[in-house]
Amino acid sequence: MADSPATPPNSPACRKCAFVFEAGMTFERCPNCGTPTQAPPEEPGRVILPRLTSLPLPGTPIGSIRKTPANASLSGFFVPPTLVGDRPPSERSDAPSAPTSRPPSQPSPEAGSGEDDLPAPVSTTRPFTLPRITVPPRVVVPAVIDSRDLENSAELDLPHLNEMSSVVRAVPRHDDVEVDLADIKSETRELPTQPDAPLPPPRPHLQSRRPTVVLTPTTPEPGPLAYVGLLGLFAALVASFWFYYSRTQEVSLVAGSYAAKVLSDPAAIRERDERLAALFDDDSMEGYLAAMAVAEQTEDPLGRAEAALRIHLRYGPDPVRAAQAKSWLTTTAPREDLRAGRIRALAAMADGDPALAQGLLATGTEPGVALYRGLLALAAGNYAASADYASEAMSLRPGDQAARWLMFATELAKDRQATLDPLRDATDRQPQRPALELLLVDALIARGRLAEARKRLEALVREPGVSDMHQARVLVRHARVAASSVEVSRSVYWADEAIKLAPRDPEVVHASLRVLIEADELARAQQGLTARLRDAPDDLEAQVLQAELALRASNESAALRAIEKLAAETPTLIESMFLRGRLALLTGNVDEAAHHFEAAAKAEPPHVRAAVEYARVRPRDEALDLLEGLLAKRSRDPTERARPDLRALALAKANVLVELGRREDAVATLDAALARDPDDNAAQLRRGTLVIDTPRSDAGRVDLLAVYERTGGFAGLIGPLSRLYIRSRELRALEAMVQPHLSDVRAPDEVVLAIARLRLAQAAVEAAESLTDQILLRSPDSWEGHLLKAKVLLERGEPALAQAELRLSRPPQPQADVELIAGKIAERTGRLQDALPAYRRAHQLAPTLHEAGYLYGRALLQLGRAQEAVTELSAVTRATEAFPAAFVALGQAQYERGNFEEARRQLQRAVTLAPNLTEAHYWLGRCEHDLQLDAEAAVSLGRAVRGAAPGTAWLPEAHLWLARAAEAHGDVATSRTAYEEFLRLAPAPAPGRREAERALVRLARAP
Repeated sequence: MADSPATPPNSPACRKCAFVFEAGMTFERCPNCGTPTQAPPEEPGRVILPRLTSLPLPGTPIGSIRKTPANASLSGFFVPPTLVGDRPPSERSDAPSAPTSRPPSQPSPEAGSGEDDLPAPVSTTRPFTLPRITVPPRVVVPAVIDSRDLENSAELDLPHLNEMSSVVRAVPRHDDVEVDLADIKSETRELPTQPDAPLPPPRPHLQSRRPTVVLTPTTPEPGPLAYVGLLGLFAALVASFWFYYSRTQEVSLVAGSYAAKVLSDPAAIRERDERLAALFDDDSMEGYLAAMAVAEQTEDPLGRAEAALRIHLRYGPDPVRAAQAKSWLTTTAPREDLRAGRIRALAAMADGDPALAQGLLATGTEPGVALYRGLLALAAGNYAASADYASEAMSLRPGDQAARWLMFATELAKDRQATLDPLRDATDRQPQRPALELLLVDALIARGRLAEARKRLEALVREPGVSDMHQARVLVRHARVAASSVEVSRSVYWADEAIKLAPRDPEVVHASLRVLIEADELARAQQGLTARLRDAPDDLEAQVLQAELALRASNESAALRAIEKLAAETPTLIESMFLRGRLALLTGNVDEAAHHFEAAAKAEPPHVRAAVEYARVRPRDEALDLLEGLLAKRSRDPTERARPDLRALALAKANVLVELGRREDAVATLDAALARDPDDNAAQLRRGTLVIDTPRSDAGRVDLLAVYERTGGFAGLIGPLSRLYIRSRELRALEAMVQPHLSDVRAPDEVVLAIARLRLAQAAVEAAESLTDQILLRSPDSWEGHLLKAKVLLERGEPALAQAELRLSRPPQPQADVELIAGKIAERTGRLQDALPAYRRAHQLAPTLHEAGYLYGRALLQLGRAQEAVTELSAVTRATEAFPAAFVALGQAQYERGNFEEARRQLQRAVTLAPNLTEAHYWLGRCEHDLQLDAEAAVSLGRAVRGAAPGTAWLPEAHLWLARAAEAHGDVATSRTAYEEFLRLAPAPAPGRREAERALVRLARAP
């Protein structure tokens, strides 16, 4: 064997993928997998296992794998020493006579050649023994492991060979090579001992000793219940199919017999048109939907388009149906010129092109043509032509409800004095026609009959099929009614809901934003305005609202920018002048504001709101002349459009007359306004407040109650009406009036003040104080809030604090209530001389303030001026019975004057009105005793002493008078008891003590 040729060294291979490197070449990384070729440093126990075969790369087809030839050289792969353990001493690298696999004839590689970087492989002709590695037992969790995770690994964890032999393939692959690591171990052990012995032939197939196991869940066999359920499900499906199939086979009542017809002859076409016209005559959502169904069944796109456009105009806006109608009109052949022209005119009306619609309707003679012409005339303000067309349409088709609606709408628009009774009767007889109902609601809102409008709106139910825009406009009506009725939170709610339904409808957005601005919901209004101006930057109405919002928020710079934009547009030039006046008022420049208001009021057309503001800031004769001129000019217009201007001008004129000191002329002006327009709530409210404190107080009360009955709540009404109810002690009526506002967190000041007055009158002082503090926190300059706070403090027994609070109440004009509280505070603090003039001023400012008259008369009586007291108190008792104490004071004054009979009569009235008024019984008993009616006197005085509270000032005197009356009557026991009680209660210097002592001695000797 020594003469045998030298065996060339094995070529180096990759220690990961076993790629054999080309001999003589130096590689830093494996060209196949990129693994660095630099091997770890030589470590004790590091061995190289022989490589039995070249493993294929992942993805290699199994048919391309070739067996390793018997005479092929074998390369090895590394095993970490931590897995293998230390080698025998004879095989250590540091042993002196360590064998090498390099043949003797081959020289050692030079240093730095790269070949010496790898440890010398173990000889393949000499066996070696791997030491046994003891591994502690582990609990192996059975798991399905994909052996593909091991394909690219060259360093094998030998202690885990048993585990890897149990690996089960989850998903088999066509290119997998099954390698049994146990075979590697056994073949290594069976290598021949001779150095030159040939290698054993390779195994033809490398197979795992364990077959591949694929776990497949078993499906249980269905039981009888499953078959029963399937059978029931099948039966239900068959029944559902039969139900809907039978429904489709039925002929609709709406479609009639047109479902299967193909209209080709003129008679069928006329029958179809008549059927559609009859459905159109109903003017209801149900009728229009039925007409669309008929047109669809008869393949009539023009009929479908007309029905859709009618829905859009009568129960819309409905953009979806309008777009459908346009598509149907576009695809329709012009074989029916007259009919198509009429429907195209309707489409032009929907697009806001009245000129085109008028041209298309110029030559038509059908009944629908007259109706459409009437609608065009009504929109243009030509009420005479609209009435004529409505009459023509009614004559052609007497059952046409749309023509009937047009007749009512024209009558109401052309004459503001027209009665609502015919429309109300028609609506009540046909409640299924919401178009008539909404027309009546609009008329009621315009005239100020808010209570009836609210009731009818609440009864409205959304019609099936109407668009969201139509429903949003209904909600806007709800918001307007709630805002006019001072139900602020409800108005905000309805406005929000309307915007949610139709955020892009200009009419809905403008009306809702105006409601939000009036409710001081400025943040919400700004959000809506921002969205609207983003969608429609040229919307002038939205720009006007932006300016008003900035003025409401006192944002001068934003208001100025918005006003300048409006001034650049011709349609809003006059409006910008009015807004400039409001901006000047905001900055405190009254003269500049008056100039802008006057200019806008004298422009053409005149700006009525500017004229009203000019009269408010300049209440002079020239403003009065301006108002009278505009009032005369607008009075010549009989239409409904003039109603708001006439109401505003008449109210402004009355206010100017009041400022000029001409109250009677102001009342006369309001009388004339109410004669022209009996439903003018603002005029009637103003007249009521003007005359409520005059001898015409009863008329003022009638006016206030009439406005409340007509509206259920109106701006400026709750304050004076609540004071009226408080004066007359009608607390239940006041409770009913404020009931809708008790939970309204946005209630205005006048409503909160009314609730506070009610709580104070009900002796709920803490609740009244809480409400008053709420008012003062929100409006620190509210003179009524400070006045009510003073009343609360006085009721709590703190007159000094009440006096300090009253000084903060500074009304713009003298107020009777302020003087009345000032008198009460002075009387409570013992300053009766100061209270007397305060009561007198209050009585002079408000002759119908009977409490002031009563307190004034009582003060006169206490000051010894009985005659004057009789005069004042007699006036009070003749005017009202709301103050039984006034009858007591009058009886006392008559008693002091010696008029015992009249005194007894007044005191008896007091006892009748207030049986628990003990002071009345006391004075009545004294009068009866002086009239020698001792039996009656004893009864009255007995009631007085039994009902009087301990500590009452007149209680000892009452016992003395009772003792006298009982002794005169012969009731010795009662007399003795009364004398003894008098001596117990009366102070030492009391003048009646000696009389009582002598009387007791006398009564003791009595048998």
